[in-house]
Amino acid sequence: MDLDRFRLPLGWIVARMQGEAVHVPASDILRFLVATPWRKRGGRFIESVEEQDGFRAIRLRGHPGVLYWPKEMTLDGLKYVLVEQIEPDHWHNYLIPETRLEPGDVVADCGASEGLFSFLNHQRCQRVVVFEPNPRFLQSLARTFAGIGNVTIVPHALGARNGTASFHLDSLGSHLASGDGGYQVEVETLDAASAQLSLPFNFIKADLEGAELDFLDGAAETISAHRPRIAITTYHDPTHAEEIAKRLRRINPAYRIRWKGYARRHYPLMLHAWV
Repeated sequence: MDLDRFRLPLGWIVARMQGEAVHVPASDILRFLVATPWRKRGGRFIESVEEQDGFRAIRLRGHPGVLYWPKEMTLDGLKYVLVEQIEPDHWHNYLIPETRLEPGDVVADCGASEGLFSFLNHQRCQRVVVFEPNPRFLQSLARTFAGIGNVTIVPHALGARNGTASFHLDSLGSHLASGDGGYQVEVETLDAASAQLSLPFNFIKADLEGAELDFLDGAAETISAHRPRIAITTYHDPTHAEEIAKRLRRINPAYRIRWKGYARRHYPLMLHAWV
């Protein structure tokens, strides 16, 4: 990950020299280059760590409750995610002024992994539904949100249609896989989940490790009906930023789009959408 400190600025320079479209100003690239290393920054957010029955019980500075992290997963992985989601100017932060959370929001946390987004924000909204198929993270999510009444955990992946699919287990990089075999998970559409739970999702956070387009196909009715504010990752594929914007505008032409960040090449890391 530290190599990105040099690869990303170099890629940005090359893209500009070749006349390619970039969505990040030079000031953001400079700030990225000179920033304190993420391990040190992430460690500052942690108040205490205690081992409990195969998990690390993490207390964060300024946040009530305990976040449970599987013991076998590196603590550096958590530090990286903490930097992404707590630092307000980080490219991977899901909240910007246009896609902020409101007290009455019903939130779909799609691809929740360890549940940090919901852990940090559940007190700021009315209801959160956490979607995550990774069995190890489901164990930690159950511990993290035990007794928290406005958080519901759904042990499913999200896609274009209901069914089952193979799932590649890789801690933070777990994702739906093509073909049969491997670990099988239940897949449902966000439209089906919204109908079953009778919830009008009006905020969507999504990081689905490359399955974002299929997810949108299965969420079209929800997006059309409720016009949610959306923060969705685009860095898994160079075509996703433009394609996600097109699909959202087909559903509702009033959607305004902001791309943010700089991925491994010159394409954006995050897309924010609002009406």
